[in-house]
Amino acid sequence: MDSSLVITFAVGLVASIISGIAGGGAGFILIPFLIILGLDPKIAAATTTLGAIGLGIGTLSRFFRSREYIWRHVAPFTIISLASGVGGAYLLILIPTEYVSLVVGLIILLFLPLFLLKRDAGIQQRDPSRIRNVSGYLLYRALGL
Repeated sequence: MDSSLVITFAVGLVASIISGIAGGGAGFILIPFLIILGLDPKIAAATTTLGAIGLGIGTLSRFFRSREYIWRHVAPFTIISLASGVGGAYLLILIPTEYVSLVVGLIILLFLPLFLLKRDAGIQQRDPSRIRNVSGYLLYRALGL
C-alpha cells in the first residue's frame, strides 16, 4: 500500500477530529497538506470542500437532536453558505493555477489570528448588536469562499 495514502488518511482523521472539536477548520490543515503532497491546488480545495459536506451533514443531525439552534440564523447562514460555495467554486476556476497556492496561503494567514486570538468565541451565548450580526455574516461569507 502506498505510504502517502496512509499518511493522508491519518492527517485527514486528525484534521476531522480537531474540526469536530473546534467546530470547523479542517481545511486549514488539509488544503496545505494536499498541496504539499503534490495535488493541484484547485483539486486540493475542491477535495476539502467535498469532504466538508459530510461533516456538515453529521453536524446538522447532531444539532437537530440537541435542539441547540437559533432559527433566525438558519436562513441567512444557509443562503450565505450556498452563495459562498458557488462563488468560491467560480473564483477557483477563474484564478490561474499558479496563483491558487498563494491565494489559499494568504487567506489562511489572514484569518489565523482570528482563530488564535478569540479562542472563547461562541462559548457564551449573548445577543449581538445589529452591527456585530452583519459583520458576523460578512465574515462568515468571506470564510465561506
